[in-house]
Amino acid sequence: GNITDRGIDMSELKYVTAEFHEKNKKSQIRSGDLLIARHGSNGQANVYDGPEAQCLNAVVIVPNPSIAKSVFLAGLINSPKVKEQIDRTLVGSTQHVVNTKSIANLMVRIPQLIVQEQYEAFVKQINKSKFEVQQSLEKLETLKKSLMQQYFG
Repeated sequence: GNITDRGIDMSELKYVTAEFHEKNKKSQIRSGDLLIARHGSNGQANVYDGPEAQCLNAVVIVPNPSIAKSVFLAGLINSPKVKEQIDRTLVGSTQHVVNTKSIANLMVRIPQLIVQEQYEAFVKQINKSKFEVQQSLEKLETLKKSLMQQYFG
């Protein structure tokens, strides 16, 4: 549920002991790992950007950087054609689940690294622009509230 189309929601984290973390190597994640939601927002992919942590109920992909870039893979997996493939492989009767084998069997084309790097740079620029617009909107909202208080308060 924390892997959304807007990123990884870090607002309601659950914590584990260091012992649990060490025992569960398969669920350990590091910055740059690709996380794919197993249920909830089935198949939604995003890149983790944070310290080493645990992630349950997600498919964790550690891309080989000489073959594929995480940001590109997230965009590819979130594309309509790949989402269709994922939707056809969901398992479970009451709650649909994406399994690791389904992800491993996805039929996708991986372009040359230079193309992936161009895509990654474009996404980074778009995210920067979105952040700047969001900050401007927040400033405008603060100004509006201030004026409302001044005129009607």
